[in-house]
Amino acid sequence: MKMRRRLRAREQLIAGWLDLGSAATAELTAAAGFDAVIVDLEHGAGDEAAARGQIAAAGGPVLVRTPDGGTQAGRMLDAGAAGVIFPRATSVDEARDLAQAVRYTGSRGVSPFARSNRWGAGGGAWREEADAGVACLIQIERATALDQVDAIAALDDVDALYMGPADLSNDLGLPPDLGQPELFAAAERIARAAADHAKTAAIHLPAPERARDVRSIGFSFITCSFESQLLRVASERTADALRPS
Repeated sequence: MKMRRRLRAREQLIAGWLDLGSAATAELTAAAGFDAVIVDLEHGAGDEAAARGQIAAAGGPVLVRTPDGGTQAGRMLDAGAAGVIFPRATSVDEARDLAQAVRYTGSRGVSPFARSNRWGAGGGAWREEADAGVACLIQIERATALDQVDAIAALDDVDALYMGPADLSNDLGLPPDLGQPELFAAAERIARAAADHAKTAAIHLPAPERARDVRSIGFSFITCSFESQLLRVASERTADALRPS
């Protein structure tokens, strides 16, 4: 099933984050049992060329966080990404422009010979199929976006509201801890706006222990940690276990 349809159905989904720019670890992470993997072009080590290799290697749905707007999003969709995540949107108008950039019925440039259309071998309805299947997630990580979260959720081309607790807490002047009542209240507000407009509420967690808490308030798409951090933590534990006592 296309990622957009799964988000619109508000299925319980999990995804792994890729921040090393490696096709090998993209393949490995995708094989771990996630519903999708996410390539991070905002803070990750890889560039667009690396992202194309990761998309091809993953063998399953790949979302790409695209900080450079609609043009970059279009390139990643042409490369075969199942959807894009737009960070740092500040208003409903900005979110609308970004969301339209992923649809051929909006402002997405048409390239019939891209990888997403099997290098030109796709069927006659490939544009309609792409618009029906490509997912658009808007990150809510600015105070101004939080203020307009209901209007952002109401946009037809937006499929999910994705809370970034670290950036949102920074913009609100709060500690980056969902245990803080004010930040948890912001999470509840985002989840409620998504539910009111039949959209998915997504969130990134630093560790899996809070998954039950955020599911209880309506988040159905959960991501956690980064491949770099998983590797670092596992390496540290292995090194500690090998040291003589």
